[in-house]
Amino acid sequence: MKHFKKSMLVAVIGCLPLILFSCDKDDDFPPSMAESNIAKLESYHPNDIYVIFDGVGISISFYRIESPYLIAESDTHYEYCWDMNNVKAFRYDGDGCVEIWF
Repeated sequence: MKHFKKSMLVAVIGCLPLILFSCDKDDDFPPSMAESNIAKLESYHPNDIYVIFDGVGISISFYRIESPYLIAESDTHYEYCWDMNNVKAFRYDGDGCVEIWF
């Protein structure tokens, strides 16, 4: 019995570094497409945002990010929600206007 306890203790201590090392692996994943698109949008510091989806263009008066979603209120006070994983393209005109195609 004494030998069993000693073997079990050695096994647990021996596996501890492996367990701790495997927990750190989550930090190595690259950002998702949504995270990349959100970072890109925020890097523009837009004054005006236009969203184009299904052939319709909407002028956005206010937006917030609830990852992975862009929650936006249009100039006509409707609220929209788009998944930032589905962005097809961005266009930035350099003057603070961003167009986002879904």
